[in-house]
Amino acid sequence: MGDKAGDAAAEFVDKQLTYLRERRTSIETRAISLITIAALPAPIAAVFVTLTSPGKPIKGCALVGAFVVVAILLAAAGFGVVALTPRKASDLVDTTALRSLLSEEHWGKPEEKARRAIAVAQLDMTDDTEKVVTRKGKWLRSGFILAVAGLAALAGWVLLVTRGP
Repeated sequence: MGDKAGDAAAEFVDKQLTYLRERRTSIETRAISLITIAALPAPIAAVFVTLTSPGKPIKGCALVGAFVVVAILLAAAGFGVVALTPRKASDLVDTTALRSLLSEEHWGKPEEKARRAIAVAQLDMTDDTEKVVTRKGKWLRSGFILAVAGLAALAGWVLLVTRGP
């Protein structure tokens, strides 16, 4: 690129957009991990309890505890699914903006005008992407908090069923 301030600004906007897209990808990858972490422990614990306490009925507090644990872990997995939901805005520059750059009136203009228009379009995409990433991050953090609470409750439930009266 050239050595103009506009070139530096355009490059900065491009790097910001790239960073946000990478961050969104990271959040979505961790959301898949959250779903796995939240979905697997309950059935494994049920098998463990069945093997260690065969014939022991699960009733009263233990039954309520099982429902609570499953509800917490399902909610955590649900938060992961919400964090994975596709965004409504496109990752592409609006074609109307691109068409105007290719119009007769702009075709012969200096290259800087095109770079500026592209940087403005990327800045708009950056705003949209930042909102999406922030929303996904909140769902992911909440989901992991629920998963930790669910796993702690699951541990308590297993102890209650296997060691309790």
